[in-house]
Amino acid sequence: MRPVHGYRPARPACAAMMLRPNPRLGAVLLALLAAACAPDSTPLDVAVRLGPARFGRAPATQRPAVLQIGDEARPVLDAPAITLLAQRRAVLIRDRLARFTVQLAAEARELPDDAFQLSVKHVRPRPPGTAAAAADEIELGAEAIHFVRRDAGWRLLRPADDPSRVTIEVDEPAAAADETLEVQIEAVGRTAARLESDRFVVPPRARLLLGFALARPPREAGESTFTALLSCDDRDDVVVLAQRLAAPEQLEPRWYDASTDVPHAGTTCRLRLDVEGAAARAGTGVWSVPLVLGRMPPDGPSRPNLVVISLDTLRADHLSAYGYPRPTSPRIDAMLAARGTLFTDVSTTFPLTSPAHMSLMTGLSAAVLTRPGVLDAATPATVLAEALRDAGYVTGAYTEDALLAGMFGFWFGFDRFVERPLAGEARGTETFLDGARFLRANRGRRFFLFLHTYKVHAPYVSSPAYARFAPADDWSGPLAERGVPPEQRPFVDAYDRAIREADDQVADLLREIDRLGLAEDTLVVLLSDHGEAFGEHGLVGHGFGGHQEQLHIPLVLRGPGIPAGRREPTPSGIVDVLPTVLDVLRLPPLDVQGRSLRAVLDGAAGNQRALPFQWIEPGARGLRRGSVKLLETAAGPPQLFDLARDPAERVPLDDATLRAAEQAALAAATHDDEQRRDALNAPHVAGAPAQGGVASERMMESLRSLGYVQ
Repeated sequence: MRPVHGYRPARPACAAMMLRPNPRLGAVLLALLAAACAPDSTPLDVAVRLGPARFGRAPATQRPAVLQIGDEARPVLDAPAITLLAQRRAVLIRDRLARFTVQLAAEARELPDDAFQLSVKHVRPRPPGTAAAAADEIELGAEAIHFVRRDAGWRLLRPADDPSRVTIEVDEPAAAADETLEVQIEAVGRTAARLESDRFVVPPRARLLLGFALARPPREAGESTFTALLSCDDRDDVVVLAQRLAAPEQLEPRWYDASTDVPHAGTTCRLRLDVEGAAARAGTGVWSVPLVLGRMPPDGPSRPNLVVISLDTLRADHLSAYGYPRPTSPRIDAMLAARGTLFTDVSTTFPLTSPAHMSLMTGLSAAVLTRPGVLDAATPATVLAEALRDAGYVTGAYTEDALLAGMFGFWFGFDRFVERPLAGEARGTETFLDGARFLRANRGRRFFLFLHTYKVHAPYVSSPAYARFAPADDWSGPLAERGVPPEQRPFVDAYDRAIREADDQVADLLREIDRLGLAEDTLVVLLSDHGEAFGEHGLVGHGFGGHQEQLHIPLVLRGPGIPAGRREPTPSGIVDVLPTVLDVLRLPPLDVQGRSLRAVLDGAAGNQRALPFQWIEPGARGLRRGSVKLLETAAGPPQLFDLARDPAERVPLDDATLRAAEQAALAAATHDDEQRRDALNAPHVAGAPAQGGVASERMMESLRSLGYVQ
């Protein structure tokens, strides 16, 4: 790739004077001059975010479209429109090939071949009297993910005498007997070759960040050129980017970045973005939302950075900081719990990755969204990343592609959302390396970093260096009393080894925060989305029960304003993280169901509030209030437990009065969920762009690795 050509202002005059000081200046004057010329260490904020509305591409109230190129998704100024052309069901597979013909509508007859894409669903028959089953399918609460986009392995054939009648051939070498396909044929639109922003004021110390890519490789040969030009008041126009991509580079799906200083603070400018060459002719050039960094007014609030680390499937009572007999988390204990506050009694809203993380990001119960774990582009619920983005933070997220997928709405508010392939024993390694690289790249900016890994998720894998941890002959004393059946103990051993390795991965990131000098100005939050059952109540895994082994999650905070070495017993929920973080960062609150724990951190007493939850079972729901816990299902009578006296939930309470009170509280919480769900669904924004909805083949492979798909 050829180097970026950008504008840089001349060296400040004071810097030149410092290089050649006048010997007649006195020592006092030299000291004053040095202080005046010293670099400003105040982090830069995103002073101007040039979203699609600033370029006349979408209403200001509408979420920007998000486009994934390679592993990384970004909000874009102009995304290729996706149009559904045809659908076919029950397409037969014969001799490892599916073949069918469709008649295109008039407006689609002139489309080039590279404008077509396919989405395929594999359907396997079930016994008589039951519905057909999707082979590539996973249940997400009451929803199912099933579409697989085919980027290869299919062909489009057009007869010369009638190009509107197209034949699709799909290779199916691994198709099962009697399997059929459901197919969607879509057309991919073109992007604009020129975009021009409205005027914006250049802040002090301004720096422009640009990102560009090809939505898909152009069919024809030739270079593609991306150019950015600044036009400021009565000054000459300045080309801040002129980047050419040659043929080999255009075949690699990735984002390219450029940054440059912006001159003339206080002036007003326009930004013009041009795509030329092969990408312009094919309509495939795209720009991510440009950011203008700058120094905010000195009288404004000084807010710390935010780092949130989610260790998927980590139950709280398997961390040594929570009293586990094995030393699974010595680094987390020393570097987070000892230097911050550990919440000892935190519950999730739904013991599944997507619904629980959506509660984390929205501060809402899993039951509030129409599809648990999925946030549509038009749903007017502000997520954590959007709140921080609007406050001037640079936002980045790194995860491993499966259930925490951007297409479910998790990418909203993030300047970059990266989904890495799910690895084996090295799971988590690349994610934390990504996090360290993000810290180094943004150390001079106000940032929010979110990291998520399946390191602790089944199948529990760890590197050979951890093979001696958690030996099989270690089951005695407190471990033997935890109610784990003997046949599940080897899985617990493997689970603990994965936790121990994850502990070291977290430590590496924390050391990087310290090394970069960010510790005193960064709020670090470590948590999980749900736990994991090992047969304590006859269940294995997560999602299918409401007992503590699946609901109890860790939550540790460290950073400015967080008491050190504190253990807080107030029963809390994952929905409380968002309002607590906004409160600690001194940002305006959002209308959420969670409550800020800031007062508790400051020493106030907690109260016994209702914490509702759900799990996968018809009519399954429950409630926590203080130490009392209620479980309800459609299959049997409700159960009531006192976690203070019976933390293992072995002996249900026989108290009709208390049960009636808890059921009334659960009914009230359910009513609140329903009202909020109705309110969120009523004012959908007209014309909001469709987001995702189609799982990649790589994502489906990750889901198979995690055991969700057969």
